[in-house]
Amino acid sequence: MAWLRAGTVAVTSGSTTVTGTGTNFAASTRVGDAFIGPDGRSYELANVASATVISLGSPYLGSTASGASYAIMPVNGYQKVLADTVRDWTNLYGPKMAALGTTGNYEILPVSKGGTGGATQADARAGLGLGTASVLNTGSAVGSALRVGDFGLGSFGVSVASLNNITTNMDFTTNGATAGVPVGQGTADGQGMGFHLQHDNPAFAYQKWTQLGTWRTFERSKNNNTWLAWVEMYHSRSAVGTVSQAAGVSTGALIEKGINSNGYYLKFADGTMVCGAESRPGTFDNVTNINYQWTYPIPFTSLYFVNANILGGKGGRR
Repeated sequence: MAWLRAGTVAVTSGSTTVTGTGTNFAASTRVGDAFIGPDGRSYELANVASATVISLGSPYLGSTASGASYAIMPVNGYQKVLADTVRDWTNLYGPKMAALGTTGNYEILPVSKGGTGGATQADARAGLGLGTASVLNTGSAVGSALRVGDFGLGSFGVSVASLNNITTNMDFTTNGATAGVPVGQGTADGQGMGFHLQHDNPAFAYQKWTQLGTWRTFERSKNNNTWLAWVEMYHSRSAVGTVSQAAGVSTGALIEKGINSNGYYLKFADGTMVCGAESRPGTFDNVTNINYQWTYPIPFTSLYFVNANILGGKGGRR
């Protein structure tokens, strides 16, 4: 090991303290090293206090000086320290190192010895019994391992710009700006949620959508890359209500019924309507005609037939 001569020192006659300038005592010297002072004498280092301060084992005998040159000589004790360190390391790790000789291959440590049993990543995974999931990254991208919240357990529907462009299985949410919603595009009525099921053939798919705030539910399918028209699904909450239709296709409830002072009515989604009234008095205009004025509870657009049952007796004269 080279002697240390960096920087200069200040010494005081009769003192054991040496103060350095530009020195690095803490990193480069050890207790027991020899300090060669400006007076040419050798002194044993008794303490290394810092990078700039050391203490001598005996008082400095030369004249007081500052900015003086010096040298610090390493002693032979370093070899003993090294030997002691190697001995301690051998006692601690020797049996483990010797066990490597039983593997028959010094480059690949088997699982039974705490290794992986493989020299490649694939062999290491096989040795540790790791399956294909061990090479997947987590995330929502195709081919990734799903985390909680990624379209599965604990997830939320994904807001989409268009229902027509979805190509993977997913839950979705919509608003008035979403393209492809059954009703309400461009209005608040487009608020809804649903799901998309993708066939293994990308030309086929299925969607279901429910409008928020109502009980209206629709479904449609993709056939040979063409989305068919949405079809409304009826249930106990939507079968009875206000009927309406467009071009023969129902756009409201299937059945509508009501009653008012003029009687009762029953409407069907195909446009058929039945009106009725009971206990309506009439008058005899003549022997062949009965006069009965009735305002229908709901006006007809066209009239097919009227049926009436007459209850009562015919009066006589004596």
